[in-house]
Amino acid sequence: MRILALRRECWKCGETTACVAGLYPQRPSRTDYWARSVDETSRAWIKPLLEDAGFPRLAGAIKPRWSSTAGERYLSSGCEHCGALQGDFPVDEEASDLVRADGVDALETLLVADVPTPVWQRVVHGEHGDGGTLLM
Repeated sequence: MRILALRRECWKCGETTACVAGLYPQRPSRTDYWARSVDETSRAWIKPLLEDAGFPRLAGAIKPRWSSTAGERYLSSGCEHCGALQGDFPVDEEASDLVRADGVDALETLLVADVPTPVWQRVVHGEHGDGGTLLM
């Protein structure tokens, strides 16, 4: 599986930061047109993969934060420089705009990881058939 990142300007400090934004099979089928957005569950297993692959700063930027919009704490992406929550909605929207315009390769591939089939199927189909949303 390809773990995809979006580089964006942090709303708080103005520095460029990377946010884990999508998942896409390394060997996509003919029906895999779109990447999947990441959620709290996928961030939980992506974080150690990033640490092991030499991305400790990015892995450290994934942690529980309070979201006023969501009204709760959740495992989220933050700025690598100041720690500010980057927010699922703005990251997903920016990533979707890039993917719509230029395809999956518009996002940066951080790493290609071997992920067990049941994990990938959960990302795609979810526990109840409602898998991760598409970046489109």
